[in-house]
Amino acid sequence: MLSWRLWVRLFLWLFVLLLLGMVLTPPVILKSAKKAPQITTMSNLTQVGILLLEFDNEFGCYPNDETASKDPDLKDYTGQYSNDYLGQILAAGLIDSEEIFYAQLEENPKRSVDNDFSTKAKTLESGECSFAYIKGLSASDRSSTPVLLTPMTGDGLKFDPEPYKGRALVLRIDGSVVSYQINTDGYAILPNGKNIFEGGEDTVWGEEGFNPDNLCYANPPKYQFGRNFLLGRTVGIVFFLVLGSCVIVLLLALRSFLKN
Repeated sequence: MLSWRLWVRLFLWLFVLLLLGMVLTPPVILKSAKKAPQITTMSNLTQVGILLLEFDNEFGCYPNDETASKDPDLKDYTGQYSNDYLGQILAAGLIDSEEIFYAQLEENPKRSVDNDFSTKAKTLESGECSFAYIKGLSASDRSSTPVLLTPMTGDGLKFDPEPYKGRALVLRIDGSVVSYQINTDGYAILPNGKNIFEGGEDTVWGEEGFNPDNLCYANPPKYQFGRNFLLGRTVGIVFFLVLGSCVIVLLLALRSFLKN
């Protein structure tokens, strides 16, 4: 029969292993959880890309001021933001949901899409669209030309590195969704080292370069990382510090106990 001292040792070892498992497992779970929003966003971009192609087939180009002027159902869907132009897709009856225009840009988002686009004012309201949009394009443009981009900050041509671990997600004319590295200055960088908006003979923008007037940010241009994001980070840090301290104390106690 096992002595009480041996039972205590076994219990302490099991407790230590349990705490170690709690410390080591969360990073794996958190890594998977943080990857999920990026995958969902890329899927949404792909779906919007298909709708843009359908829109192009029907109207001859992607949503812009001209398409709005030619169709009475689209006439009000222009303005300052990408919400306005992408709203033409809903107004044209190509889809009956606003969900795919939204991307999770906060760690703990509390926003919801109401799927109410009965009027222009209700269509893709502030916070229901997460993609910046480059107007003036069509399916006949160069296949690698960017159309939708996220997460842009609203500050010039810069991206926010926080939501997707330093990556910018971009829908191109050919329907592909590409992930580009965001440099320390906040610009999305192509594999050849050039800024995604950089002009030149060997770029999609040509010698004339990119026209920033064609870039429409989402409204709001960037989801601010507020109390929920900071609270989540703080709780996570405290959790690991407390568990780590417990493991260290228990290991020292176990060592002392075994010596006696």
